[in-house]
Amino acid sequence: MKKRVIAVLTAVLMTASLAGCGSGKLSNDYVTVNKYKGLEVTEVAKNEVSDDSVEQEIQSRLEAAATEQDVTDRSAQSGDWVNIDYTGTLDGVAFDGGTATGYDLELGSGSFIGASGDYQGFEDQIVGHNTGEEFDITVQFPENYQSSDLAGKPANFHIVLNKIYQKVTPELTDEWVANNSESSKTVDEYKEEVLPKAVRRRVAIEALSDFGWGRYVGLDGAYVTMHGFGASAPAAQLFEHFGFTVDHVVETVEKLF
Repeated sequence: MKKRVIAVLTAVLMTASLAGCGSGKLSNDYVTVNKYKGLEVTEVAKNEVSDDSVEQEIQSRLEAAATEQDVTDRSAQSGDWVNIDYTGTLDGVAFDGGTATGYDLELGSGSFIGASGDYQGFEDQIVGHNTGEEFDITVQFPENYQSSDLAGKPANFHIVLNKIYQKVTPELTDEWVANNSESSKTVDEYKEEVLPKAVRRRVAIEALSDFGWGRYVGLDGAYVTMHGFGASAPAAQLFEHFGFTVDHVVETVEKLF
């Protein structure tokens, strides 16, 4: 029987992932991986793969398969998803990053500016409105906001509410498995398919920290990941430095046997 290895995660967009660790300094030829203040990256602790790890992975797959169900008989509520256009202005002038079209937002997620002083939060002020409405809201940027031009200041947003909908996550049933798996027919078979207990030599490839992947890799697996920040060099050199090369990945896999 051939020995098998599961690659838990392959970071296809390595360049983008590396850029996300810093302040956005990125070109086609040069990458800076800035260090977060106070961040320490230590080697991940290996853990036995548990049933909980399998359940989490399956839940993420179910959520990825969620369908949209339009809400047409009521106004927006916390917990709903909305699709909106918005234009933000400060003293009547639009500011960078304050405009978007067709943006999907979960109300109550805290993704946008929250309540501050006498001002309600961005998401709170969409609640109660109906599909098709256009309206204006005022929010106050937090004092510690990343842009000093906006920090602590009130801003107006013109909102167009295009759609209200809910995301409906399917239940894990034999029927769902049969329709979404090429090899499994039942829930129990699918759980074994997701992370087979017989396959213990797993490899996680992640162009960021290995934090969180121990629950999938298990005690007998290996990692090709970053263990530090602060490096600055042409992208190809950074990939080689951190081991994101074909030769190093192959070497890592071979060491498992």
